[in-house]
Amino acid sequence: MLAAKYASVGALNAAWGSSYTTLDSSGVQVAGELVGTGDGSTLNFSHTLAHLGHSKFSVQILLDRTPIGGDDGKGGIFGPSMTGTVNEKTGLLRLIFQSNQAPRAGVSITVNYVQNGWGTGTGLMDEDMRPAHRAWLGNTWDHLYPMSGSKLTQMNVGVKKDLDAFLKQTAEWYFRMLRDGIHGQFPNALVLAEIGAWSGVPPAPVSSGGRRVRRSVQRRGKQFPF
Repeated sequence: MLAAKYASVGALNAAWGSSYTTLDSSGVQVAGELVGTGDGSTLNFSHTLAHLGHSKFSVQILLDRTPIGGDDGKGGIFGPSMTGTVNEKTGLLRLIFQSNQAPRAGVSITVNYVQNGWGTGTGLMDEDMRPAHRAWLGNTWDHLYPMSGSKLTQMNVGVKKDLDAFLKQTAEWYFRMLRDGIHGQFPNALVLAEIGAWSGVPPAPVSSGGRRVRRSVQRRGKQFPF
């Protein structure tokens, strides 16, 4: 949606006051990096990633080119036959295989990951609402990083306008999918959709998206109350 509206990252940065380098991700896929080779008995393997700045949830461990584990986003590695750790700053990867799961002799252990992607990269699609981006994202949200101190920084009006439009578009898609899916099997069914959460009022773009879908239903002689 943003690429269609702005066409270039420079235009988006001008509207948002941001500093992205691309409308996509700046991440680079690293595949098949060798961690070690099995000998049938060794259970512990260590390796330093060749490229620092791996993205969380992108680390994938493979045994003979078959995925057997990955990172949990918190520095841990988990799989059915092994555990381990991966250090975000140093790139040190440690793998510990279960006692009866030692890699067979001659089998390669490799790792795939994304460098400089989501959470670490500089592209729009790498955005994770990190504190360094509060200049345009503000600090009025509190789900990822708690607001601290007494200074309140509002979100840039251009950002808010675009994110509200995206949220409305997403809500319309969700309610239309729900409506059409049910009416595809039960054309005359009364569809109820609860859009409040935690006893709160849904955001205005969500309510607006729901009303738009409801009006389209009413014009076709069906009911879709909220």
